[in-house]
Amino acid sequence: MWLDEFALVDTSRIKNRKKYAKMENDRRYVMEFMEKFNIAMNRYRILNLPETISDRVVLQSMIIHGNAIFFRLPEFGENLFCLPGVPEGSVNINGDYTKAHVYSKNGLINKEIDLYIKGSAEANVLNKGVTQSFDSKNPSGVIVWENKSRFPFIFTVDYFARAISDTYRTIDVAKAYMKRPFIPICEESMVASVEEILGKIISNEEV
Repeated sequence: MWLDEFALVDTSRIKNRKKYAKMENDRRYVMEFMEKFNIAMNRYRILNLPETISDRVVLQSMIIHGNAIFFRLPEFGENLFCLPGVPEGSVNINGDYTKAHVYSKNGLINKEIDLYIKGSAEANVLNKGVTQSFDSKNPSGVIVWENKSRFPFIFTVDYFARAISDTYRTIDVAKAYMKRPFIPICEESMVASVEEILGKIISNEEV
């Protein structure tokens, strides 16, 4: 059962401690990453979205991509959608992207769309990319950035998840020696006895 994975393990009886340590490191990182990701998801709320848009999808896209793309597609009528996407094509004279590629988790939507660019109604030059093939000719969506630097917050989540998980794992390993502050050095023939003693220390038994 899945609960067995979280049971206390007697590390003194584990043959491949390197693999076990990596497993514990990875598990702790996942725990910290998901906790920090959930905190990031609750930094702010988005109100008054239409029923066709999931606020969870918007927030996830903002964290992972640094943006969210709101758009309409002719095949889905006048409904407004918001999905993760990546800017593509090229940029205009102000550095704004003229196109983006949006995708849905089920693969139903996976296409390039032209982006509406603020000010393009007054100056059509803002719709122009590097070449005509990159121009925004029929805009059907807008890209909304989470921050002015356009840097995805997921990098911050990952950094602190790694730093904190490493700190906790260091404490996990060090606490056994804090109970008895010594490092044993012995002959090969005594290894089994020393491992037994260390196992008792880890399980808080008297030695």
